[in-house]
Amino acid sequence: MSSEIPRLIRLLADDWTENVGHAKHDLVALGHDVVLPLTATVPTMRPETQLAAVEVLERLAATDAAPALIALLTSEHTRVRARAAQALGTLRIQPAVPKLQEIYGYADHPATPDAIAIRHALTTLGARQEVIPDLTASLQTTAGTLARCWPMARLKDVINDLADHAQVVLHYQHWSVRDTGTHKGSRCDSNVTFAPATPWPELVESARTAALASIHTPFPRPYHFAVVEWINQSDA
Repeated sequence: MSSEIPRLIRLLADDWTENVGHAKHDLVALGHDVVLPLTATVPTMRPETQLAAVEVLERLAATDAAPALIALLTSEHTRVRARAAQALGTLRIQPAVPKLQEIYGYADHPATPDAIAIRHALTTLGARQEVIPDLTASLQTTAGTLARCWPMARLKDVINDLADHAQVVLHYQHWSVRDTGTHKGSRCDSNVTFAPATPWPELVESARTAALASIHTPFPRPYHFAVVEWINQSDA
């Protein structure tokens, strides 16, 4: 069986998505024996292949892949940095905290995918305290494959609650959760510019206004949900 590992690792770089999916499935099925050869190959992979490799390592709960995952935080590709950060958080790799904090300081904007993933990882690892007001926390739910979301019918209340507690709402993503699955809808960004001279309260109100103005669902259905991303001043 182990002789299959090099072939499957090469197959992660295949141009056919279906072949990549089969390779990921088969590598996970082989178990922990794939971790060492996979991590040895990760640095030379294309970005798309690195994303597949990280998924395999995460599904294998390969905490001993920590050095390889931490190294990917310095990738020049945003998606790779974000995926590595997500895996480090999921696998609870505590030694990654200093590097996560360092890389977060270089993020172009708090709303970029890598910045978001790093914040979530730091929160999971206990190195960041998320501010979540009582009302927002009480309205939080799960739906379909969404681990944390809010009913669209209460989205205005959530946005106002966050802003009332000095949180900048970066964006929200609309989702529909039905019998056919969890389906992504439109995403609305507040497009706040984080200029050093801009007072934080102005950023909060600017984001509030933009987020509220972008809500165009007059009669939200019970299957409409939103995933909301926000930050505290210490995150900026």
